[in-house]
Amino acid sequence: MKSKIRRLIFISLLSSVSLCACSSGGGSKVELSEHQLILQPGQSHVFNVKKNDRKNISFDVANQEIISFDEQNLTLTAKKEGRTIFSALQDGRRDDCEVVVRYDHIESVEPLNVATIAHKGYHKDAIENTLEAFSEAGRRDFFGIETDIHRTKDNRWVCNHDNKIKGMDKTISECTFEEIMEVNLSDDPNSVIKVCSFEDYVSVCNAYNKHPVIEFKESTSKEHMNEVINILSGYSVLDEVIFISKLGDVLGSLLNIKNENNYKFDLQMLTEGSGWQYVSEYLNVSSQYEAITSSMVENCNLIGQYVAAWTVNDRDIANSLIELGVKYITTDVFECDFQYIDHTLFGI
Repeated sequence: MKSKIRRLIFISLLSSVSLCACSSGGGSKVELSEHQLILQPGQSHVFNVKKNDRKNISFDVANQEIISFDEQNLTLTAKKEGRTIFSALQDGRRDDCEVVVRYDHIESVEPLNVATIAHKGYHKDAIENTLEAFSEAGRRDFFGIETDIHRTKDNRWVCNHDNKIKGMDKTISECTFEEIMEVNLSDDPNSVIKVCSFEDYVSVCNAYNKHPVIEFKESTSKEHMNEVINILSGYSVLDEVIFISKLGDVLGSLLNIKNENNYKFDLQMLTEGSGWQYVSEYLNVSSQYEAITSSMVENCNLIGQYVAAWTVNDRDIANSLIELGVKYITTDVFECDFQYIDHTLFGI
């Protein structure tokens, strides 16, 4: 029933959006009849505008990488996944329409009764940590989408599991963004798959309302962490983020940034074996699933920590972890029941 309701909502939002200018007491004003529009990449939408009202109307697109607008033909075209604002302005007044660009939802099969995180995106039919894998995860019922990020020589952030791009001898930090974007990750000569920029990853999470789950694998400066935080803030998703790392110095710096600015993002320490016993009470525990026991979950909960598990691809193991009380499961396989896709599901 929930999926049918969501489908109906999706269809209704694709209904026509008309634009009109009218006069009343206070003078002319511009008004959009709809204030949210969902399109798929490549899809266009034509606005209806009365010709005699056109002369004082102007238009604005907040992010022209996501949508374009042909003012002469009044046609908005979706370019890539993301979320932005389309505005109509007249005589100092404006009206906004939120435009979400994303692909249609894919129905999940036998989801788990816990929040699940798509490990490196959903890469059953895509290359891990690519825009294609993130998009596939976005279309499915995951709570969050996980990725690892690395900083280029010219101060850009990209998504990749390791610190080297496939086929490159140099590390990411030794390469420019342009050099990295020249690499084709596909083994198929007829297919071109690029490394995903961090901005594109965040844009996909924003379009599909997924929590960004971001791993720092290498120590980095507070200044560089703030670059990442500024990007997330620009897409209005910072409070939805889970930062994860095995590195105490990284998590310590992020905790300081969080406290200094009253941010709401979440922090998880990646652990193996008995390492969970040494995790600061200010952090949560993300453990290799083999190490998780009932006493571990109980002891963590007693001091205000929750336990997340990685990387679980066996349904029986997943269900046993759910019985123990784990909060999240990172997986290559399992989606979750719709009730767990909650944009504010943090903490105990």
